[in-house]
Amino acid sequence: MRSRSAASRRLHLATPRLERAPLSLKPVLRRLLTVYLEELAAITGSLPQRDAAGEVAYRYFDEYWAEPERVPFAIWLGDDLAGFCLLRDTGVQWQEAEFFIVSAWRSQGFETESSDDEGLRNVFQLQPEPGPSPPAPAADL
Repeated sequence: MRSRSAASRRLHLATPRLERAPLSLKPVLRRLLTVYLEELAAITGSLPQRDAAGEVAYRYFDEYWAEPERVPFAIWLGDDLAGFCLLRDTGVQWQEAEFFIVSAWRSQGFETESSDDEGLRNVFQLQPEPGPSPPAPAADL
């Protein structure tokens, strides 16, 4: 049996937390956003467009630090930045624009714990791609 990675071992020692991302963290989240968008492009087989800085283009990223209805969150596990979540207040409810967990933290239930943090469970309205309707949620959710 293989040993767990250092990241995996730390997962069980720290509680995930969701914190509003300060302006000082913006460059780091921008890089994570590029990693996320590159992963999505690989899945769809598309070639992502890049901006002048070489990052994958994302129209509203800067607005998350400028517009009060857009809120960037950093997802932490102990001292490690494990991902991010970009939320937008529609005036009726919060909408999750993007949600990303760094690959080292995936497949460990961390996404569920992050969504529950700060009482944000059931606050997000996910925007599905056009296609068949998703199955009804389980009664215990």
